[in-house]
Amino acid sequence: MNEAEYKTAIKQEVDVVSKYPECYMCGGQYSRGHKCPAKGKICSKCGKINHYARVCKSKTVHQLGIAGTSSGSQAIHALDFCPGSGSELYIDSINSMNQTKDHHIDLYFSTQKKYISSKLDTGADTNILPLKEYERCCPRPTLNKTNSILTSYTNGKLNVYGVCEAEIQYKDRPGQKHKFFMVDTQKVPIISRQTSVDLGLVKFIFDMQTMQPCPDRIKIMIDQYADVFEAIGQLPGVCKLTLKEGSVPTVQPPKRVPFALEKRLKAELNRLEQMKIIEKVTKPTDWVNSVAIVEKANGNLRICLDPVVQDNVEPKKTTLSDPNIREHPPEVCWS
Repeated sequence: MNEAEYKTAIKQEVDVVSKYPECYMCGGQYSRGHKCPAKGKICSKCGKINHYARVCKSKTVHQLGIAGTSSGSQAIHALDFCPGSGSELYIDSINSMNQTKDHHIDLYFSTQKKYISSKLDTGADTNILPLKEYERCCPRPTLNKTNSILTSYTNGKLNVYGVCEAEIQYKDRPGQKHKFFMVDTQKVPIISRQTSVDLGLVKFIFDMQTMQPCPDRIKIMIDQYADVFEAIGQLPGVCKLTLKEGSVPTVQPPKRVPFALEKRLKAELNRLEQMKIIEKVTKPTDWVNSVAIVEKANGNLRICLDPVVQDNVEPKKTTLSDPNIREHPPEVCWS
């Protein structure tokens, strides 16, 4: 096969591949029945399975880097600690590449007599000390061998050089000895949840209590404004509605009331009249609205005016400005 025939064959193969639809899991183009290579894989963008990051549809809030990447990015420390006893400890520390401020604290390592910038992680079950920080210590703490295995969130194995014990303290608080696992990483040390609690840096609150107002103050306020808290009141003054020119009075015919609701409707109207919410009209009037009755869930009746649009009836709108509390500061006084 000469060069021209080879290029023609390659072009025909590309044309055949392009005819197949694009796979939504990996982005490739395969024939029907072809096994997708992304099946069972974990997306490095969202952490879900069965697709690659290049076809991931999740929205990117912050870009995240993985431990061991370039020094210009911040890392994800997500480790599983698997000792020989079978217990599991989890370390989870996520930093944003676009984060403008690092929330780190300086812990004093008493044995080495130096401050090391560290990060508190309440999701971590053990402490991590980078190898670079261990090599800078003078004197170096004793490094003990360990059979523990640290596994990243992508199931990758991380090299553990050993376990050491260091005395650390924060500001003027007494120092405490804690164990640190030595890992080859370029990031800052991670302080676990339990160590943060022991140092007094983190406090877990398991009981939420709300402050109740003083009963005496409530009683004083109710007595002082008794007219406001006595059921339904009446605003002073008379409300006046001005209709537009050409408005014609309308009398709507009354609606039939079901026999089962007659007594209850009459009792409710009498109650509203006694409370001076409504007033009985015993003489002819030009304005009459029909009544709409709605039965509540508790069996009571809600009486409303039927919201029927009446022709040529529209009140004029009155444009007023709402009062502002800043305009009347002397009138608003809390003692």
